[in-house]
Amino acid sequence: MTSRKQKSLSLQEKLNILRVVKKNLTRKKVCIAKELGLTLSTLNSVVRKQIEIEENARTLDVKCKQAWSSEHMQLDEAVFELFNQARAAGVNFDSTILREKALEIADKLGIDGFCASNGWIDRFKNRHGLCYCTVNVEAASVDTETVEAWKETVVQPSKTLSLNGEACHGGKCSKEQLMVLLCCNSDGSEVMKPCVMGKFRNSRCLKNIRHLPCHYNNNIKAWMTCSLFEEFLRDMGSKMGCQNRKVVLLLENCSAHPKDTASLRNVKVVFLPANTTSHLQPLDTGIIKNVKHFYRKCIVKRSLASVERGQQPAGVTILDAMHYLASAWSAVTAATVEHCFNKYFGADDTTEAVADGAFADCDELNTAMETVGASGIAYSDYASVDDAVVTSAMLSNDDIMAECADPCASDEDVEKEVERIPLAKILIEKLIGYQVIDSCIST
Repeated sequence: MTSRKQKSLSLQEKLNILRVVKKNLTRKKVCIAKELGLTLSTLNSVVRKQIEIEENARTLDVKCKQAWSSEHMQLDEAVFELFNQARAAGVNFDSTILREKALEIADKLGIDGFCASNGWIDRFKNRHGLCYCTVNVEAASVDTETVEAWKETVVQPSKTLSLNGEACHGGKCSKEQLMVLLCCNSDGSEVMKPCVMGKFRNSRCLKNIRHLPCHYNNNIKAWMTCSLFEEFLRDMGSKMGCQNRKVVLLLENCSAHPKDTASLRNVKVVFLPANTTSHLQPLDTGIIKNVKHFYRKCIVKRSLASVERGQQPAGVTILDAMHYLASAWSAVTAATVEHCFNKYFGADDTTEAVADGAFADCDELNTAMETVGASGIAYSDYASVDDAVVTSAMLSNDDIMAECADPCASDEDVEKEVERIPLAKILIEKLIGYQVIDSCIST
């Protein structure tokens, strides 16, 4: 009997095996293994390590066959984040610069004896699937065409997804903020679960919560970064691949959006011309405005309910904010989304009132603002108070190192003064909060 030669599988091959197994749950694994040319033990091993494989696919090159970890993970993560930022900004990043930055960061992290040898650089490149090639100048610099010309030559209305996380350029950095990433298709029939970016990885209000209303991640400035956005793109590509679909994703040009997206198979990224986001981005034509309206409507009515009960309005936790955001996102109707995309595509649209219909209760909300102690502030100003807040930018070396060194360091600083509240009172407050959400959406 001839023994079968053991085959070393790449991450991509393992992901393909997992995809086949998911599609054939009723079939016997021995049949699937035979069809794929694998032994049953190899197939079972891949299925057993599914979580580990999917986690490695998020951070490593899918072509690699062995997930080698770095001796200095904090250094590795910091250098890779710096590389991603430089690539997104169109800055050349060769081995010399990589070595200099690695040595600089290692010194600040207090790593002794690190010399950024050629072997370390080669392993770093292999871990992250990096290679050096000639920069395509035409792709790196987007030609500033007129909006109409770009629409006529590039835009294909069908199967188009649009994405935005509010303004990425200019404005002030808020000390207390959550960044939100929204994505939907052109007729509103498919909306993706919101992604929320906060400052804290282990916020106390999120402990022991298994199912969050939104995807949550953290960053030292609550900004979207290139690495996190690449993770979003890979997740979207995996989802579309499982559904045997291909989509076009419209993106504006900002530092958090990676320019190299050629490896995506089921998602084609089309970048909007520079400095034309407000004219070209469908979500900026009214969709984000609607989400903010419904979200802050929940906040105002929640505060009003507290005042009417004779209580001081409580602060909004990250978990509260995600519940309100999920409800606000679901309250945006498909007709509103379609109207905003029609404005984007330049199509004749008679449903303009749909997008503005949600704001018919502003007078009532202005009265509520006065009741809760915000007299002199118009609700429309409150709803658009953070239109200019920055949601992405180049992180400094110190920011990157602080994030990699101790991402949870400031959690307790924010929550150490939180009052211990009896469990019964917490449950009552949550029930009241859900009632407020329902009343906000239904009225």
